[in-house]
Amino acid sequence: PYRDIEHYPINEEKVQRLADSINQTGFWDNVLARKHDGEIQIAYGHHRIAALRQVMKPTDEVDIPVKPLDDATMIKVMANENMDEWKTSPGVIDETVRVARTFLEEHPEEKKKLLHHGRATLTGAPMIAAFLGWKEFRVSFSLERLGLIDAGIVEPEAVRALPTERAARDFVKAVKQFKPSPV
Repeated sequence: PYRDIEHYPINEEKVQRLADSINQTGFWDNVLARKHDGEIQIAYGHHRIAALRQVMKPTDEVDIPVKPLDDATMIKVMANENMDEWKTSPGVIDETVRVARTFLEEHPEEKKKLLHHGRATLTGAPMIAAFLGWKEFRVSFSLERLGLIDAGIVEPEAVRALPTERAARDFVKAVKQFKPSPV
């Protein structure tokens, strides 16, 4: 429910690799879902579902584990599965950080769980990193990119096109150093 396909699209290359794997060795159940408001929501495995749709007939069935997961766990599972499985791109990292930041801002009870000694703090890199279980520097760099996007300085597509976090850091550094010359 927290995956915005526009900002966190299905990667067709991954889907094809998974479809090839399913054709060769079968489906290995690596999808996790929950039942929420009468529907099934995927925590992770969106690419596997897309591959299954390519490989299987509409009448075929697979077993998918359905567990009682709350919203916070859904976000954490999605974030950690994608980081581990695909060594994700800056665009995927940024979308995950954006989702986590929005979720924490909308759920003060989750923020409260992360606060130390009851002191109020902004929903910044330390809190988001603690929530996701990520390194703070990764979240800080992501928030910097998101700030440039939100300010209209950088197009989201430019960041999504970058292959690595290092490339994204270099890109941000170059953007920050650029000063337009007077006309």
